[in-house]
Amino acid sequence: MEGTEQVVQTGFFGLALWLKCALAGTTVGAAVAAAQVFPGRWHPAWARRLAYWFSCPLFAGLAAAVIIALRGVPPLSDARAFWLVLCLVIGAFTALVGAAAVAFLSRNYDPDVIDKSKRATRRSSRRGVSSLEQWEDKMRVLFRPPPTAGSASAQADENAGGPSRAREASTIPGQKAKLPPARYPAGEVKVRVPHYAGKPPRAPRPDSEGQGKLEEPIK
Repeated sequence: MEGTEQVVQTGFFGLALWLKCALAGTTVGAAVAAAQVFPGRWHPAWARRLAYWFSCPLFAGLAAAVIIALRGVPPLSDARAFWLVLCLVIGAFTALVGAAAVAFLSRNYDPDVIDKSKRATRRSSRRGVSSLEQWEDKMRVLFRPPPTAGSASAQADENAGGPSRAREASTIPGQKAKLPPARYPAGEVKVRVPHYAGKPPRAPRPDSEGQGKLEEPIK
């Protein structure tokens, strides 16, 4: 009976510790994420690296988990290392979840998120894109405004590749290419008299019949 009671007490203690760490991690992570998004105007939709943005809520959740473990775990417990690791894992995970939830709910807060994400995409397109950056771009879609929020968000993905992608999108397979208009109309082409060394240029003199004659310069 004593062994069963000890197991039950350990289970209740672990559940209570898990709830405390989860609540503290979620609260701290959401608070840090809100501070980054609203006063700091630093949103993961246009952040250079998602790891930089999520590192602040992560460390905050770890700090909260350590405080809860120091206050809740008995110092003479044989499994204090296990409880400490459990608190750290739960606090870090819940902090990341809380920060991601705040970033997802505030994706329409900053009106310049679309322009900033477009500039970040253009900067990444100028240099080589690795597989990690491609994965980060896919994750940023969760924190960007939906396409129905504005037409600029739909154009951001089309213009991400620069003029080459825009040229490919404007051409349709099987359609004849349209030549640009003439730079100078055919009726307005002016012929210039070549200038030779030793002879001054001669200005054409208009005639009543439309055929001009060369006028000698004043000596």
